[in-house]
Amino acid sequence: HIYLLPVVNVDAYTLNLNISNGGCRRTNLRKNCNSSSANIITECPSLGIGGVDLNRNYPQDWIKIEDVGIECQHNNMGTEPLSEPESRAVVKVVKDYNITHAMSFHSRANNDTSRPALLIHPYTSIRSFADMPEEDARRFRELSIALNTDKVYTTGTAMEAINYAAFGSTIDWMYAKRNITAFVLEAVPPCNSRWCNLGVYQNAEIYAKTLKQFVDLTLDNNANGNDYIVSATHHSLPKLLILFCIVLSWFLFRYRRHLLHCCNQYQAIHLF
Repeated sequence: HIYLLPVVNVDAYTLNLNISNGGCRRTNLRKNCNSSSANIITECPSLGIGGVDLNRNYPQDWIKIEDVGIECQHNNMGTEPLSEPESRAVVKVVKDYNITHAMSFHSRANNDTSRPALLIHPYTSIRSFADMPEEDARRFRELSIALNTDKVYTTGTAMEAINYAAFGSTIDWMYAKRNITAFVLEAVPPCNSRWCNLGVYQNAEIYAKTLKQFVDLTLDNNANGNDYIVSATHHSLPKLLILFCIVLSWFLFRYRRHLLHCCNQYQAIHLF
């Protein structure tokens, strides 16, 4: 089975759609910020202040930051793990459907199209990859290679790929607490803006191909017991999740037609 969550941060997605030239708010709309105390410097006037970054609201390596004004920052982790209904909804899906694999789609923060796309596996925090059990580490490394035969992505942990850490992330919780083979694919906008004109789809086929490969490799492993994903004894439940956390919204809206075409062509999954 393949389960699809098209948008996790629904409120911010809707808000971004209604902003001229497209917004780039990443947090949800929780009212937790006294704007008079905010000290926000951002390249995006519509980024907004306040709210919770849903990709930092999960229990694994979650930390409470006591900095003054953190409640107004766009990477606010919430008052406690799973404080947000959106995060709890994802956890419910993962548990209810016995998820074993997940792919989360994000967009890169910078509009520089020369920066490579990313394919990140746990850990996204500063936890050392050397601490991961050898079998799990080999699984993530070999699958990263298999999904990057065209050398499209910079791969690895978050620190390895971009020297950046995110505490309390979705994929770290999925792996550490549920033993899920989880990745984040950070897509690059095909134009110098998060929101491109309709008809700009050139990067979408690349990401659709990666998704198809992920599905095919997982299913092939389940059938043949190949080493490069997960042994049948390691994950015995026959469920599969491709979890689209398109928190920064442009990808789904702008690429929907081409994604549908690609996915129908590859007979992988129907988005709409």
